Amino acid sequence: DRSAMVIVRNIPHNVPEYVLEMYFESTKKSGGGELARLQFYTGESTAVLTFCEPTVAQRVCSRLHQLGNCTLLVQPYSQQGLCAPEEVGDDHSAMVIVLNIPHNVSEDVLEMYFESTKKSGGGELARLQFYTGESTAVLTFCEPTVAQRVCSRLHQLGNCT
Repeated sequence: DRSAMVIVRNIPHNVPEYVLEMYFESTKKSGGGELARLQFYTGESTAVLTFCEPTVAQRVCSRLHQLGNCTLLVQPYSQQGLCAPEEVGDDHSAMVIVLNIPHNVSEDVLEMYFESTKKSGGGELARLQFYTGESTAVLTFCEPTVAQRVCSRLHQLGNCT
């Protein structure tokens, strides 16, 4: 069942498969639960996890994940079709992490801002993961050039830069 599957990217090279498995099976650490399957692609710093329950996959995707000094990029596996993998790029070049988002900025405002070429230099988003509790978002653009353009600019939303 694809609804119980997530893809995890940006896994540090020094993290063994068993540590990743323990992390995502820990309800306390990751919000995860029992795994039915874990496919670890060491060379690509990527894993596909299949949980026994789809609700666990949804819960894991709603959180921000830190392993070591790296922020893991976690998203539902079924959403991989939004942009072809070669467009998004295996090196995460189409992904941008936005920090210090003001508490009064909603997910809709964030999405409109980063899809506006005029306001942010942005463009079409394949995915937006918004972590309100951490004031953080992970944006995945359909084109790596858009992510590069966004990163080359200074952004201000509310009173935060």
